Amino acid sequence: MIWRGIFGGTYDTVHQQEQVLKAPKFRDERSKKCQDRRNLLSGAVSFALLGIGGLISALIILIADPYNILYEWKIQFGPGGEIFSLWEKPPVDLFLKVYLWNVTNSEEFMSGKAKKLKFQEVGPYTYREVLTHENITFNDNGTLTSIPSHPLVWEPTLSEGRKESDLLILPNIALLSIADVVSKKGLFTRLGLNLIIRQTNAQPLVQMTAKEFMFEYKSTLMNLGNTFMPSWIYFDKLGLIDRMYEFRGDYETVFTGTDGLSNSGLTDTYNGSPKIPQWASPCGNINGSSDGTKFPSKIKPNDTLLFFRKSMCRAKPLVHVADTVVDGFSGYVYHFPNDTDDNGRDFEKNRCFCQEKDIEQCKPRGLLDVRNCYYGFPIALSYPHFYEADPVLFDKVESGLNPDPQKHQTFFIIEPNSGTPLNLAVRYQINMALGNLQNIANSGRFSNMVLPMLWIEIGMYGLPSSLKMRFKFYFEIIPIAQTCLTYALFASSTFGLLYSIYKLASARKHDENNPWIEDEFVLTIDKKLASYISERGLIQSNLDDEFYINYKTPLKRNIDNTKVEEVIVPIQFITLLAVSSKMSRIEDFFKIEKIGEGTYGVVYKGKNKNTGEMVAMKRIRLENEDEGIPSTALREMSLLKELRHANIVTLLEVIMDEPRLYLIFEFLSMDLKKYLDNIECGKYMNPKLVKSYLYQINEAILFCHQRRVIHRDLKPQNLLISANGVIKVADFGLGRAFGVPVRIFTHEVVTLWYRAPEVLLGAARYSCPVDIWAIGCIFAEMATKKPLFQGDSEIDQLFRIFRVLRTPTEDIWKGVSSLPEYHAIFPNWTSDTLSKQLKNLDEEGLDLLSQMLVYDPSKRISARGIAAHSYFKNVDLTVKPVFVEKKK
Repeated sequence: MIWRGIFGGTYDTVHQQEQVLKAPKFRDERSKKCQDRRNLLSGAVSFALLGIGGLISALIILIADPYNILYEWKIQFGPGGEIFSLWEKPPVDLFLKVYLWNVTNSEEFMSGKAKKLKFQEVGPYTYREVLTHENITFNDNGTLTSIPSHPLVWEPTLSEGRKESDLLILPNIALLSIADVVSKKGLFTRLGLNLIIRQTNAQPLVQMTAKEFMFEYKSTLMNLGNTFMPSWIYFDKLGLIDRMYEFRGDYETVFTGTDGLSNSGLTDTYNGSPKIPQWASPCGNINGSSDGTKFPSKIKPNDTLLFFRKSMCRAKPLVHVADTVVDGFSGYVYHFPNDTDDNGRDFEKNRCFCQEKDIEQCKPRGLLDVRNCYYGFPIALSYPHFYEADPVLFDKVESGLNPDPQKHQTFFIIEPNSGTPLNLAVRYQINMALGNLQNIANSGRFSNMVLPMLWIEIGMYGLPSSLKMRFKFYFEIIPIAQTCLTYALFASSTFGLLYSIYKLASARKHDENNPWIEDEFVLTIDKKLASYISERGLIQSNLDDEFYINYKTPLKRNIDNTKVEEVIVPIQFITLLAVSSKMSRIEDFFKIEKIGEGTYGVVYKGKNKNTGEMVAMKRIRLENEDEGIPSTALREMSLLKELRHANIVTLLEVIMDEPRLYLIFEFLSMDLKKYLDNIECGKYMNPKLVKSYLYQINEAILFCHQRRVIHRDLKPQNLLISANGVIKVADFGLGRAFGVPVRIFTHEVVTLWYRAPEVLLGAARYSCPVDIWAIGCIFAEMATKKPLFQGDSEIDQLFRIFRVLRTPTEDIWKGVSSLPEYHAIFPNWTSDTLSKQLKNLDEEGLDLLSQMLVYDPSKRISARGIAAHSYFKNVDLTVKPVFVEKKK
């Protein structure tokens, strides 16, 4: 028999044992007839039982509905409940974005030259909100009590260049708040405050850092208040965000769902009360509201939901406005209704939000007076930029406020079955609604003014991958599986009953003259080959289908009228024989020193005892014989067998030394990463050497791409250099051959810093452009001695790319918004700063690099295009590197 391998080798083995064991079992006709009838009858009974069992099982599933039982168990707020664990410590990224209102004409306004204030929106200042519910106690009445915790963590990378140390002109909250309160007091109290203001020279607009305004602003007035009125001002520093996130002593009680799943996770009481004490009923009601982590289960589009945050000083209703799909999950879109922004002037039901006796004294539409929630300070809430508010609020504002529903409207996208948010952005603005301050020193200019101070966005912009998989499992896979199982059971029961009837009919019509012939064939393969495979441990491993090959025999022999079509040979055996023709022994080499270590083994510098040739010896461990040779090693062996090029490292031979496998390579003294690290501080690579190396790397990759091979792991560590100026591509462990159309590959390839954006954004299909992007990153690194994009996570890597090349849009990269990991809420960088990063690169080099770093893979320059670029018109391939040990 002859086996032919995929590498062109032909291996002849003599099939010394072709043995056919044929054991026909004949009985006399009477016994055979009886036996056949027994078989038919037992088959009829078996299939009847199968049919009845399947029918009963299907009915049990329909009536009991196991999925619903599992769903109700998981949805309950209790130990083991899936939604409870998400509520207790939400595994989502929740962000607080703060935008401050910087006053740009403070001197003109205070001097009277300007009648209105000019504002500039400054932000975002972004913080990660680590929301948790702590000290959980389960109560006997179907509720649980917990302490809410909302610590904030500064996120400089998401703040678009803003720093907490930014200096801004902002309202003096202490002065204006105390002035507003005291303006309504007696004459002597006002005189005392005026004296303090003049002595301290307190000004209504002051310069401070963003962090001070948000968290820790200290003033003399605040210290006096803290000293003489500790029951009113018990804190020694004032910051709007610090006060908004003051949860000291707070506790909340929520329903667990034991009395009905519709209210699981919803608020029963806050600090022991079902309402906010600052408002009269029904405006203060918070019972049945949500803090945004969990809404009612199995909601309907016409259901009105309630959202409550302590800093909002009320629960606000949410109404359904649309249906949508987020990450493959159906969701309902909710907004705050317009009638909730009224204080009773237009809608009588909101009259309880105005505490003035005369309705004309109530705040304008769109402005909620919440001074009773903020220590009596004249704080009022609105939507950002006074969106949907009464135009009178703009009377004393000259510029800076531009309402936009896309940017300033609150929205929730909620998965209706579980009540879990898929996406949300809660937006509101903090203002000072000041009264008549004419009789207060330094404050009169601000009389009867609504002064915007900051606005915030509390956002959750998508689910983490782990949570998506859990949702998909519970909301899609299990229901579909249950439905399919039910139909399958019905089908099998129908088949079983019908087939049992057929068997009974066949028993009656059985022809006793039809003999039952049973043949058994056993085919054994060549002893020599089998023993070799067994001795070498060359077993099939759990690799991709491409690593299992069916080798058809060119001869078809008839063995008792049975055709032997094919046999299966382990690919490891064929690979070893095809790659290594020398069949050296490991004893022919000795190791000099270890020069590297990886996932599957160690790399040594070695020497051939017979020839004196220096080599690199990659030792691969084969610790688990059930797994066989690692797939990365098989890929590297098979690809390097075919890829023979001056700029690709040469695989000399493969040696099996059980339980190890050695790959013997030509030896090169250094990789590009070490060479760059050894260049002295303040110096750079010779531009001619940069050009030579880039040309050679591209020649190697062009050679690979022409043979439909993608490297997929290009980085300086995988580029080996020699003293004579030659650079070679190595480590094809992640390399893949591709066809047309391009196959779906995993996106977990290429070291993070050199990973193409289409891979980072989750593209399932990619091709040669991923190598071009990596070469571009290496080009920039050779020119600057530092990686161009040094991300520490996939999202950070994307943002670093966006900062330099700007955030991609559909105009820049058609189809980018449909990639799995693309999100419309990505920060929007609009400037291309690549040239600023590569100041020591000439104009032609910068042009070539910009074409290599094009977002759209279909528009990215090819390896052939790189070779023809004018940057290489005077390339000198004879230039040699200078090896200098880096001074320590």
